[in-house]
Amino acid sequence: LFKKKFGNKIIMEPANLIGMDNLGEGSLYTLNDNNDNPISEPDGGPIRLGTRDILLGLPLAFKLNVMPGDRVRVSANNLITTANGPATKELDLRVRGVFKAGYYDFDAHHGFVSTKTIRNLYRIRNLEGADYFHVKLSDPFSADEIKKTLFSTGYRIRTWAEENSAFFSALKLEKWMLFIILLLIIVVAGFNIIGTLILMVSDKTREVGILKAMDASE
Repeated sequence: LFKKKFGNKIIMEPANLIGMDNLGEGSLYTLNDNNDNPISEPDGGPIRLGTRDILLGLPLAFKLNVMPGDRVRVSANNLITTANGPATKELDLRVRGVFKAGYYDFDAHHGFVSTKTIRNLYRIRNLEGADYFHVKLSDPFSADEIKKTLFSTGYRIRTWAEENSAFFSALKLEKWMLFIILLLIIVVAGFNIIGTLILMVSDKTREVGILKAMDASE
């Protein structure tokens, strides 16, 4: 995504574009606007994106320094053959609005456009069907089981855990580091207590001897 500023300065940010025509309450994605209200049209229906509209995540819009109504230029990451050689397809789009999905990494790297815009940007000749499907599960922890069930269909399936593997690996590493740190603290504290007790008993050797001489039990 490109945004021209005053002079020749250009702000550029990478983003993943998702082609969906209708976005709103009841759709696959739960999106809120800048005021934490469910995103929708003024009449309360789902957002209907036009061929020149784009919906940006709030952190992404902040990085580009754009507001609803501003225009950004979108450049595809694939090359096309032109009379002047290989080039990328670019489109000027109007920022229809901003959204918050509640997951910062998603909000900071994703935008929504219409399916026609995606096909135009990547010059997809097939006007029917889709290149991938997003499926929302009522039980997110059953994703691995469902993946095994659908593995024989020939589709390439990625679960939410695989899509965010780096994030969960960091959480796992943090969990292990906290466990090791707490274990070391407990071990050091235990040795300090044991050492203190041993020194206390050693200092009382004479008193213990006197008590045993007086026929005290062990």
